[in-house]
Amino acid sequence: MLFWNRLKFLKENEAWGSPEKMSGLLLFALDVIREELKCPVIIHCGWSAGTGHAPNSYHYSGLACDFHIEGGSLSYNAGKIVEILNNLGVLNYGLGAYPEWGTPGFHLDLRPTLTYWVSTEKGRYTYFKNPDIFIKAISV
Repeated sequence: MLFWNRLKFLKENEAWGSPEKMSGLLLFALDVIREELKCPVIIHCGWSAGTGHAPNSYHYSGLACDFHIEGGSLSYNAGKIVEILNNLGVLNYGLGAYPEWGTPGFHLDLRPTLTYWVSTEKGRYTYFKNPDIFIKAISV
């Protein structure tokens, strides 16, 4: 796929599931996040065939990615991700924070409505519309 060689940091051989099924816009946004944060973005899961995700997960259409960032706190990185996506003009997305993962990280997807959430435990989430409250909830 031609898009991959236009990215500075992300590579096809990361944990995308099927790299050819990933959204170019999502890949571009993740690559810019990596560039702006100046820290590695470690991909956990991109496209998925249907195991371990919600029934209508954006992973099934290549519009979602789970990852963590090496460096910075979860709340700091969440604030920077929100800022970067806003600067890119990405108006609708979902950003979830997962502090309970072995390495705390994020889920980012391209959905039709702006949504933030924090996973409080497996299968339980607190949702936010305001990014500032979302970021504060992570730091508690």
